[in-house]
Amino acid sequence: MDDQEPRKEKDFRSIFDKPPPEPGGTETILRGNLRERAGDLKALLERTRGMNGPEDAFCEFYAQSFKVFAVQEMTVEIVEMLESLLPGEDLSPFFRRVIAEGTGKTFKHTDNERWVESAGPILTAFLHARFFLEMACTNTDPPQAWILPPGWMALRTLYGIH
Repeated sequence: MDDQEPRKEKDFRSIFDKPPPEPGGTETILRGNLRERAGDLKALLERTRGMNGPEDAFCEFYAQSFKVFAVQEMTVEIVEMLESLLPGEDLSPFFRRVIAEGTGKTFKHTDNERWVESAGPILTAFLHARFFLEMACTNTDPPQAWILPPGWMALRTLYGIH
């Protein structure tokens, strides 16, 4: 047998007694811009519920209609709104790739032969952009806590805030 005393487990509960760290400069700017632009964000989100919104986009995609290509305009508008919340900051490279693959496309009749490959990225880009717009709308005043809501964490990731 070993003569050593049993190892004591560290008590991590004490870290929760301390206040969470203050947000950094970029996060503070984002928080302020979300509050300041809350009306614009919500108005844009509401517009995504109308024509060329998710229901329409899915309908057009599964009907194999060229009209799904129209959702690209809304996607670009959403991305521009998201960029305006932190001017000069790059958005996630993964997000940029999803958006690049699903925008700037013009319908060609040959797209019908490869419909999922042609139109699928358009729908995917729109849904990613809309998701982040919705997170921006629902997290205009995120808590300063140790455990942050997933939507706020997603926004932080979009803007490269770690």
